[in-house]
Amino acid sequence: MASIKGQKHQCERCGTKFYDLNRISVTCPKCGTGKKLGARLAKPRKKDLKTFLWTIFIDPHSKKPEVIEGPNTIDTSSLTEPGWYFFSPGISVENEPINPSDSIYIQEAPVKGIRFYLETYAFKGIGKETAKKLTREHGPNLLSDLSGSAKEISENYGIPLKTARSFEKAWKKTEDTRLLQVLLRQLGLGNAACKHVTETYGNQILARFLKDPFELVRDIPYFYFEDAQKVVDMLMLDLPRDRKIIAAMEHCLYLSEKDRGHTCAPLERAFGKVAQLIDVEDETIINSIRSSSGYFRFMENKGKEYIATLPSAEREEKISSDLYSLFSVQKTLRDKDTVRVSEFKLPGSRELSEKQKAALERAVKEPVTLITGGPGTGKTTMVIALVRALKAQGRHVTLCAPTGRAAKRLEETPGLRSFEPTTIHLLLTKLKARKHRKIDVLIIDEASMVDADLMVRILDVLGEKNSLIMIGDADQLPPVGPGQVFKDLLKMKGIPNARLLENFRQSEGSNIITAANSVMAGRLPPYHENMFESEYEFREENDEQKLQDLVLNLYLTELPERLGLDKFNEIQVLTPQRTGLLGTRALNRKIQDNLWAGNKPLLAQENREPLFHGDKVIQTVNNYALGVMNGDIGRILDLKNKIVVDFRGKEIEFDSENSRALEPAYAITVHKSQGSEYPAVIIPTSRTHMHMLGRNLLYTAITRGKEKVLIVGNREVYRAGIGAAWKDFRYTILPLMNAHE
Repeated sequence: MASIKGQKHQCERCGTKFYDLNRISVTCPKCGTGKKLGARLAKPRKKDLKTFLWTIFIDPHSKKPEVIEGPNTIDTSSLTEPGWYFFSPGISVENEPINPSDSIYIQEAPVKGIRFYLETYAFKGIGKETAKKLTREHGPNLLSDLSGSAKEISENYGIPLKTARSFEKAWKKTEDTRLLQVLLRQLGLGNAACKHVTETYGNQILARFLKDPFELVRDIPYFYFEDAQKVVDMLMLDLPRDRKIIAAMEHCLYLSEKDRGHTCAPLERAFGKVAQLIDVEDETIINSIRSSSGYFRFMENKGKEYIATLPSAEREEKISSDLYSLFSVQKTLRDKDTVRVSEFKLPGSRELSEKQKAALERAVKEPVTLITGGPGTGKTTMVIALVRALKAQGRHVTLCAPTGRAAKRLEETPGLRSFEPTTIHLLLTKLKARKHRKIDVLIIDEASMVDADLMVRILDVLGEKNSLIMIGDADQLPPVGPGQVFKDLLKMKGIPNARLLENFRQSEGSNIITAANSVMAGRLPPYHENMFESEYEFREENDEQKLQDLVLNLYLTELPERLGLDKFNEIQVLTPQRTGLLGTRALNRKIQDNLWAGNKPLLAQENREPLFHGDKVIQTVNNYALGVMNGDIGRILDLKNKIVVDFRGKEIEFDSENSRALEPAYAITVHKSQGSEYPAVIIPTSRTHMHMLGRNLLYTAITRGKEKVLIVGNREVYRAGIGAAWKDFRYTILPLMNAHE
């Protein structure tokens, strides 16, 4: 039988202990936080995260501790230094003094933290100037004064009553997280890092900071080595010198992976990066790093030594071992007599080339097969042939691709819809929830976009009797994430692969493939300046403003009029970046100005491009609820007061929240175009693109065009981009491991 008193609780806000009397909803008898406490007990937050802090202030004059937030029963006799102390609630033991080492201590009032917090979206409408006014008082009463009524706030700080009312409401609404948010900003964390900490660690972050802020560099987004060093200095933490050196190396390798996709680095280069970051002798750095096997992995290839963080090394070692284990387990091949590949026919007039037949024969026998080829070499035809051949064997085929647009393209291919192609991420989600049939044969299209993290997750769902077929173009851009799995696997010993070389897409004599091959060979393609002379064309224009005008004219007038192309459905502008005169934002806005001059936007959100009725738009995230994928392109229908987008005959209605994922799509980035094809593409190359242009990016852009590719811009910039193969080069671990086998 339950006790009449129920369970005993301690109020997180004031520390008062009380019984819940077996009620679901309870109220603290002292401070009256009934609803909030009751809600917290009835429905705990994820992982029981707590965000409330206790705060104690010691005045430098009176030396008397004052509890700003927390129970007044705390024994503060052990706190002697003037300043501010922040604790996670519950660290005090009854009848014993509080331990100062459990606190984050700062000498000065957290004015900076409060001001930056007031400038966030939580206090919409406050702004920087009002935030400065509200934090002009630096005394111990600052927090309590800000808790006053709107009228008091307005009178005391000289702000409009309407603003004060808005502030009062927001201040009360944020009371559970307020002090944690203020402290984090006082320690120098930005908004993104604060959000992650609040949602992931709660007030337990205090213990992590006190232990070793450097450990958090790899765990908290947008929290870098320099930020951790500032926290160490601010909190006067005494950490071993080796810890700082190790953290600096981890940080350099992490940034290299995050920004450039490298999963390892030449050792000498890595040491040089660390030496730029911290003021320590080279010999000390080398000794510390070499003795830190628990943090790093060292590899050697062709006389050069490489270093990787332990997680990065273990990730690619797992990829290698899992793939090779499929071969070792499947020593006895299944009976494949049910399909004679040499006699295999596709429906209609399609026929497989000898290369395609050889690839098909290998793929239906081997547990792992890689098939690569450039544009128009019949990769989609191979997918159709594979699913038919495997189905004839009685095997179940699962089709997927890295992006929603690539998966949708498979679904739109005749003969593949019944296999229900999906994104890899959705497939993994369904498998985890047991909402998808167990995998037999997994076929991944556009495999060059698969990064190392995603590859690990893919291999985790494959069993020893499964088969894996990866199809892609190894010359395209590397994945957005770390590594270049598909490209590396093609070089590894023992993994069967086939290269498709014949061009089936463009008509005989097409210059698009010739241009793409020239770019990959590092040569400037022969160019033409006549609209009807070649499918591949180059027009030179060095002035940025004139180049923008040329792109607009080509898109809006010249290509539609001279080649009869529909600018909405058949022409796509591809540019390397979002910013600048030749970036997606400026080009889209200029095209909108021409198309919808004088029209009022249907949607004009803060920090977002406006959208008009009739706009061509792109979906920028996967939305499985609506059935639209990242990269899907459609047009906004002319319906009043509604945002309805037609995606190739499928009409989707967007509410205000979902519509934030829509952007104008007359110009998109080359990265966004991967997995798509367009009848005609316009590719600007300007000096502002120099830092982005690389060989693989140009190759990817050119190969998106099926009938017309038009490069416009600076010829020397274009030439430099073709020569910049290093921009897409990645140091990765898989080839280093393979070198030892």
